[in-house]
Amino acid sequence: MTIFKEIFKEEWKKKNKGAFRLLKSVWKHPGISRHELAEEFELSKVAVTNTVNNLIQEGLLEEGGSSLSARGRRPVSLRFPKSAFHSAGISFYDGKKIRISIINAQGEILAEKEVSLSSRQSDIKCDYTISMLKEMLREKNLESSSLLGIGISITGIMDMNKGTVISSSQFELESEFHIRTHFENALGCRVWLINFTHLLTELESRYGNAKGMSSFLYFESTFAMGICINGKIWKGHQQHAGEIGFLQIADNSKAGADGRTGLLMDVHPFYKITDRIQALVAAKGNTIVRKYMKSDKDEVTAEMLIAAIKEGDFLCAELLSSHFQEISKVIVNMAYIFNPEAIFFRPWTAECKECTIDIVKRHMGHYGVHHWGLKTEILSASCGNEKLAFGAALLPADSLFEP
Repeated sequence: MTIFKEIFKEEWKKKNKGAFRLLKSVWKHPGISRHELAEEFELSKVAVTNTVNNLIQEGLLEEGGSSLSARGRRPVSLRFPKSAFHSAGISFYDGKKIRISIINAQGEILAEKEVSLSSRQSDIKCDYTISMLKEMLREKNLESSSLLGIGISITGIMDMNKGTVISSSQFELESEFHIRTHFENALGCRVWLINFTHLLTELESRYGNAKGMSSFLYFESTFAMGICINGKIWKGHQQHAGEIGFLQIADNSKAGADGRTGLLMDVHPFYKITDRIQALVAAKGNTIVRKYMKSDKDEVTAEMLIAAIKEGDFLCAELLSSHFQEISKVIVNMAYIFNPEAIFFRPWTAECKECTIDIVKRHMGHYGVHHWGLKTEILSASCGNEKLAFGAALLPADSLFEP
C-alpha cells in the first residue's frame, strides 16, 4: 500500500512519466498485454518490457493469466497485485438505504453490506455509516487510514469543490453539510464525492450494456439524466446531473420547486404510482402488490409493481404504461438534442418491457423525418443501485489516475 501511494505524488509522476502512463493504462484496461501497451503508446516492445519488468520488481504490477488476442495468440496479461491497495465505496440511495463496499486493487469486492436507517439527520446517518465501515475493515484486518481513499455516491445537489451536500433526499439539511470533511476527519483518508446518476452512467459505460458506445444517455426514474458524449461522462461545470424533471411540459399544475408550473417531475412523478397502490392497499382494495408486502405499511417499490404486473395486475400495468407514455414524449426530445447511440432505462424495465421501454420505442417512431435516417436504440441498463457502492469504491484510483 505504501509503495502504491508513492506513484500519486507529483515528484514520482514527474520522475516516472512513462511508467505512470503504463500504470494508468493497466488500471483502465485490466489484463492488457505488453504488446497492446506498445501499440497504444507507439513504443518498442523492448522499451515496454523494460518498464513493465521494473514495475513488477517494485511490486506495482504483476503478471496475470493469459488472454485471447485478436490474432489467436494468448499473451500474458498485466494487472495490479490484489494487495497493492484497498478502497471503500459508500452509496446513499432509495431514501433509507446505505450500501458499503470494500475492494482490492483488482476490483474484487472483499466485503459488502447494505442496511436501512430511518434517520435522515446528517451527522447521525454519517456517523452510523462510519462505524459500520470501521467494523467491516476490522473484519478484514484493514485500517481506514491505510485505504487509498473512499468514494461516496449521493443523490441530489452537491458542491464538489467544498465537499458539501446542498440538497438531497437522503439528508435533513438546514444548511450545507460538509460531508467530505466529516468522513475525512473520522477515517483519516481522502474522500471523493459523485452524483449517483453520473456514477450509474460511468458503470454502464465500463461494465454494462453501453460498453463500447461513445454516446448515450441514462434516464433515471427520479428524472435525472446521465450523459455520455464522446466516451466521457458530461458533468457540467458544477458537476450536477441533467435535471430533466424540470422540463416544462404543461401549464395546468401547481407551481414547482423553481416557481414554474407544469414541470415533468410534478405532473408525472413515479411516486404517484406507488402512492396510488399504497392507498389501495390501505383501503383493502384489490391488488397483487399486497402479496409482496410484509405489512400494509411497507413502502411500495418498483420491484413489487413488476412482480404484480407479471402475475396479471392490470391496474399496476395501466399506471406504469401511462407513466412511460408521458416519459416517451420527453425521450424523443432528448434524442433530437443529443442524437445518442442509445438511451438506457433502469435495469428493472427489462422485467416488463411491454409497460416500459416498448412504449418508448413505439413513440420513437416520431424521431426524425423519414429520409433522415436518425437512429437511437431504447434499452434497459444492466447497472443499477446495487452497483453504486462498488462504483464509488473505484473513485479513488479513477480520480488519482485522472486528476
